[in-house]
Amino acid sequence: MNHLREYDSDEEKMLGDLQNLGLSPKPHHYYITYISSYDDREFGGEAISLSASNLVDVASMLLENFGMFDEVEEPDFEKHVAKYKNITGILDHVEEGFYQNGSGFTYSVWELTPKNNVISEGGDFEAAPLSNPAQCYQIGNSRFSDFDRVLNDKPYGNI
Repeated sequence: MNHLREYDSDEEKMLGDLQNLGLSPKPHHYYITYISSYDDREFGGEAISLSASNLVDVASMLLENFGMFDEVEEPDFEKHVAKYKNITGILDHVEEGFYQNGSGFTYSVWELTPKNNVISEGGDFEAAPLSNPAQCYQIGNSRFSDFDRVLNDKPYGNI
């Protein structure tokens, strides 16, 4: 059991090693940008930085952000989320909701490396309007260690 002593004071290292071995779920860390249109005259958009320990928390944060509260409050929400399978499934569902309401929606998403693996209960979510590029940059660069490199390499998303 000497090998377990290595992790006595470093839970983050142990979690990382377990995730690398596929023995622990890998957390979700994303930067998302989207643009939406309403009645062909109003446009909006945000940059979103989010981290969550599971897909249910990712879905909950995103659906609440887009005003889809009724879905989040469903008693079988976790089963409902299982059909999405990943972040693009959730965002495609949001896109479908916009189109059903006569609005437009387009997005880009990047999976990034966090500067630390600490995630609050229920996940961490921060958004900034695309009309404020400095704030959009700040919410990504402050949270993700590879923000500049990945967004420069893949300007339209890496997922």
